[in-house]
Amino acid sequence: MELFPEIDQTLSLREKTPEGKEWLTRFWRVMNSIKSEAGSIISFAVLFGVMERYDDSLVRGIGLRLRAPKEYIRLASLVGRYGLSVQRIQSQTPEQILDFIMHVDALRKTDIFLLFLEACAIQAEIEQYCQSPVSPSFVADADSFESARIFLIQLIPALKALKVQSDGLSPVEIAHNVRQSRLDLICHFQKSACLQKTIGLKKPTQRPKKEK
Repeated sequence: MELFPEIDQTLSLREKTPEGKEWLTRFWRVMNSIKSEAGSIISFAVLFGVMERYDDSLVRGIGLRLRAPKEYIRLASLVGRYGLSVQRIQSQTPEQILDFIMHVDALRKTDIFLLFLEACAIQAEIEQYCQSPVSPSFVADADSFESARIFLIQLIPALKALKVQSDGLSPVEIAHNVRQSRLDLICHFQKSACLQKTIGLKKPTQRPKKEK
């Protein structure tokens, strides 16, 4: 099935190795199984996660050819740039996490961000156990991504609900306090997630049986 020359080239390169053929089988199986209510925009976005080299102009070019809505192109751009890196978000510093959240506009456009996470989950399922062509040392892992997805889904509403005192402060001071409060909240979430993971790894100890 031909898609577009840019994407077809990537798929044909994958097909030349046994691992690539296995990847293609998984790719089409997962793509054909997308049942989301937002299936069309999700499918459009996921396609750009399989390309050998992400190119923002390529996304816009294909979007124009398809007369795709702006939100389709926006979501595809996010997935193309950040798709496989999401699963490592919990290992980043609070500053890096906040910069990522602000860059993808997750606090203002939360609906698109949730679609982004859904598309990334599908991409992680496709790429699982395969080396990423963009970063050969990185291997996608669906379980690690799911942990990161839950972390972000819980974090975003908390950040949006955060209230910061602003009375009598200058705009610069307010901006500083807002950022610092957000960083503190992210740090708290990271510690909580780490604690939950530690508790989950602990095996229940069996009490010794009493001798009769």
